[in-house]
Amino acid sequence: MYHFTPFKQRVFYRCSWVVSHLILPQRSMKLSVKVGVKVLVAALLSLAAGGGVWYACQPRLVCAAPSVVRESIRIKKDQTFFEHAYVLRNKSFRTITIDGVKSSCTCQSVEIPAPVIPPFGKGVIIARFDVARNSAGMRSAEALVFANKRPLPVLRLRMTYSFELGVWAYPELVDLRRVVIGKPVTFTIHVRQAKAEGRPAHAVRSVDADGVSFEVHPVREGLSTDGAASGDATLLEQTVVGRFSNDFEAGYHDKTVTIQTGHPDYPVLTVPVRWESVAGLGFSPAVLHFGVMGPASAAVRSTTLIAESGSLGVRRAEVSGGGFRLEARRQIVSNRVEFAIRADAGAAPGIRRGRLEVETEDGKSCRAELIAIVE
Repeated sequence: MYHFTPFKQRVFYRCSWVVSHLILPQRSMKLSVKVGVKVLVAALLSLAAGGGVWYACQPRLVCAAPSVVRESIRIKKDQTFFEHAYVLRNKSFRTITIDGVKSSCTCQSVEIPAPVIPPFGKGVIIARFDVARNSAGMRSAEALVFANKRPLPVLRLRMTYSFELGVWAYPELVDLRRVVIGKPVTFTIHVRQAKAEGRPAHAVRSVDADGVSFEVHPVREGLSTDGAASGDATLLEQTVVGRFSNDFEAGYHDKTVTIQTGHPDYPVLTVPVRWESVAGLGFSPAVLHFGVMGPASAAVRSTTLIAESGSLGVRRAEVSGGGFRLEARRQIVSNRVEFAIRADAGAAPGIRRGRLEVETEDGKSCRAELIAIVE
């Protein structure tokens, strides 16, 4: 059966009224062309008025400039964000209540000073964008506006922007990840400068970090904002290479690289360097804890033997300690072997201790501690 929407029902009722009240009474009177035209015009005006009222009653939120482009935003020395205000208009007879705004990235946050916008009134959404000091080129962020408990957004806002950065270091953070104890470490930092008319190039004057030796390469020209060679050069770059020996015990460590430049706004750049110092061969976890176990219960836990450099082959694996035994051994990838250990609690309460000892094909040995508590 055909379903009429509320708007179509109103159109049908108005047409029926015109036919029954204007056309049918005139059938016995030889309806003239002039009367017919009047009837038609009256019907059309009635329909247009009804449709216009219906359209104006629907919540409509608009923005004069929903898509904004801001290039080469000048950033002060200690500035961490910039703001942009989107001016909104309610072009309907209904009050609009903004429920929230969903941003496309974490670099953008929004504030809604007055979420309720009266009919034909104005509102504002203030967007804040984080300053990315260590990346050049155009960025973009979107925001979806939801209102009046509707599941779909009523408005989409977009900002495309770039910064006038002066001098910056890339990357912002040097993450060396896992570094074997005793191994030499080499990392690279790029010091870049956006070219501008009448501004001289500011080369790196000095680089310093505790226990690190540095090599500073000459200034390189002819780079575009994405780092590739280009005829219309917009960037100058110097490469700083740092070297040190990882003579640190197992665990997480960090250093801070301090770069002195000749730029008046950015005289000092700092880049943190982080890494995890690990043994060349070791278990993860090194202590396998089975937790608190009940009497006569059993549990199986796994630990993985990792070789940080090269492939790993196991010649021998033994488990010692009362109540522990090797359940299974599996080669995950070329440099990782997983061991499944079973613990049988027994009847007597107390702390059970054991050990997993492994000898590799190249003659190296490693061990993991096993602990279980029986209550």
